[in-house]
Amino acid sequence: MKQFRDLSYQDLNSWVGSQTASRGRSYQRSGYVLSVYQISDDIICGSVEGTKEYHTVVSGTEGLSSRCTCPVGSDCKHGVALMMEYLERLKRGVEVSKPPENEYDRTYLPLLDSGSSNFVLPTPVHNQKKDLQAYLQSLSKDDLINIILSGLEGHDLAVYLNRRQRIEESSSDSSQSAIIAEIELVTSEEVSYSDWYEIDEEDMPDYSGIYESFSALLEAKRYADLISLGHILLEKSAAQLEMDDESGSISSQISECIKVVAKAFERSDLPVHQKILSAIELIKEDEYDLTDDIRGFIHCSDNKSEWSKVADCLLGKNKGEREDGESSSEGDLLYYADWIEMALKRSGRSDEAIEFARRLAEEQNRDLPFISLLLQLNKKMEAIEWIKKSVYKKRFSPYEPIQLFEILRTIYEESGDWLMITALDTEIFMRNPSLYHYKTMMTSAKKAGVSDSIRPYIHAFLKDGILPTSSEEGSILPGILPETGVTLARRNAQVNYPVRDLLLEMAIDGNDPKEVFLWYTPNPRRVINNPRDCLDDRIADAIVKKNPEQAIMIWKQLAETLINLKNPGLYVVAVSFLMKGKAASQKSGKSAEFEEYILHLKTEHAKKRRFIQDLAVLEGKRIIDDM
Repeated sequence: MKQFRDLSYQDLNSWVGSQTASRGRSYQRSGYVLSVYQISDDIICGSVEGTKEYHTVVSGTEGLSSRCTCPVGSDCKHGVALMMEYLERLKRGVEVSKPPENEYDRTYLPLLDSGSSNFVLPTPVHNQKKDLQAYLQSLSKDDLINIILSGLEGHDLAVYLNRRQRIEESSSDSSQSAIIAEIELVTSEEVSYSDWYEIDEEDMPDYSGIYESFSALLEAKRYADLISLGHILLEKSAAQLEMDDESGSISSQISECIKVVAKAFERSDLPVHQKILSAIELIKEDEYDLTDDIRGFIHCSDNKSEWSKVADCLLGKNKGEREDGESSSEGDLLYYADWIEMALKRSGRSDEAIEFARRLAEEQNRDLPFISLLLQLNKKMEAIEWIKKSVYKKRFSPYEPIQLFEILRTIYEESGDWLMITALDTEIFMRNPSLYHYKTMMTSAKKAGVSDSIRPYIHAFLKDGILPTSSEEGSILPGILPETGVTLARRNAQVNYPVRDLLLEMAIDGNDPKEVFLWYTPNPRRVINNPRDCLDDRIADAIVKKNPEQAIMIWKQLAETLINLKNPGLYVVAVSFLMKGKAASQKSGKSAEFEEYILHLKTEHAKKRRFIQDLAVLEGKRIIDDM
């Protein structure tokens, strides 16, 4: 077991990941650690300020691990912040005492003993325990069992009991109004972001109260009210969802609320067709894919007569008949079209479904849904003919012809016609050259036995833009591949030749260092545009064994480009490149030169504190020595 005082920055990165480690260090520097206690030589605990005060325990018994009362629950930034504060106090010679006995028993012991990785400390519901006791005594045995089960399912029992009691003790209208007011309050909160495009924890909207209110309504069997509130939640949260961060911090909370609404649809005693229609209307308001559980409810319904009623009602909407007397918009009509096709098919009215979809394909260019429906109904030949017809249409999306080709490819794949599949893959590759399409094409060609025959033509195309045929019809590789019966409007991609980046990727994928050297030219824009998956990094990986000096030079250039951007969030990526360079220099006997280079970087960028701290990972320093 490594002593806490011997921990390095790399230990923190290995524990929680470099980004979480950086956030935790930032929390500690900002003074968010409220208290630090030492339980034993290898366990510390304390509290860290976040959206609210979170209690955290960090253990080094079997490697670093932590438990926390925050939503993450374990191995989070609060644990890192606590550890950094502890080490700083050790550095300053400040004594770290044991936690007060009553605070240890009440706050930290449950975190040590809990089997859950997301243990949340209960908080009092009422100021007076007698109120809660009286309420619980008034409940039936079944109600008490449900409450216990709710706790096991991850509910915050304190909040859940509070909302349940308020709902039971107030009228339907007043409780509904109170929940609407809470939705408006939470959804109106503004959010701000840290350097990593993550919502700052202090500004994170908290939907837990809404979730518990929804759960209480579900238990009270107020399904209609709950479904209505689901509509309101999706409508009111749209602005926040548009600003959600990369980890989906807001959408994940709202999704949990919508899951409760899905249960209301399942348990409601309304006729099935009315529930499906209501669910379809709610899904219509969902622009962020939060209603998967409601879609699941719809797809589980298999009563043909109920689906027939859904189809008839939606066909009325599609004709522009709205309850308010207004005509439906084109967007509404196209939205309902998907559901109409499903309803007709699920009700056994397949011929009507085909005719409806065919009409929209002809009038609205909805070719893909029509072809999909034909394939679902096992009408493959008709689907193939429609693909051949529709691929020549002028359309808004340049990718739709490619999609049509890929559907056609799937049909031929089922019959095992790999020569035809190779012809289709080659058409797609010539139109949209990429490593993915190249590998797909060559895999098909190998199965068809023509990979060696087509490879020279593909390389000539990428190097000089030369096609074996200038004709827009017929086989794309005459004498090798068959005619597909469909061709794209333009067979060759509109790119600059030679297509260096793709030729590089193909060389890397084929483990061909000679070809890599042939096509490589430095381009700083690549790492700026995609720092965490940079082509140059993969190039260095590919050549490091045969030419370590060239690889080290590439990693240095990548690191310096990111450092000079002065974006603290990218310093850790720059250090990862330097770590690769260091490893390569050690293997090639150039360690001294690389260490001198690192010293130069530290001098040149001494004012970039975050970079210097991240660089300490590379040097393997103890954290306490760097404070």
